[in-house]
Amino acid sequence: MQMYCTNCGQKLNENDKFCTNCGAKILNYTNVNSNYNQNSNVQTDKGLSTIIKVFLIIGCIASGTLLIPLIWTIPMTVTYFNASKNGTPVSLGFKICTLIFVSQIAGILMLLENN
Repeated sequence: MQMYCTNCGQKLNENDKFCTNCGAKILNYTNVNSNYNQNSNVQTDKGLSTIIKVFLIIGCIASGTLLIPLIWTIPMTVTYFNASKNGTPVSLGFKICTLIFVSQIAGILMLLENN
């Protein structure tokens, strides 16, 4: 597999540590593979996030007959939606409270989620 410098596009030899044209540090093959694995985990996390969102909404609907639980189920659902949209992690306490108060399935999936 022919490698090229990501900075200037110069052809590289397999054992090069730096680009001979611009001097940029060259990522080795292992780093490229680890970046690929991280990207595939991001796609998996997006799918898991979507499933969590569905169960949070179901939890809100299920508690809709009782007005008091809606006081915390809706804000927790909105908080998770915003955190998921912005890519910010949610705390362990939030995950456990979701498990207890909103939806057991969503809470368990949140605990399994990589943040």
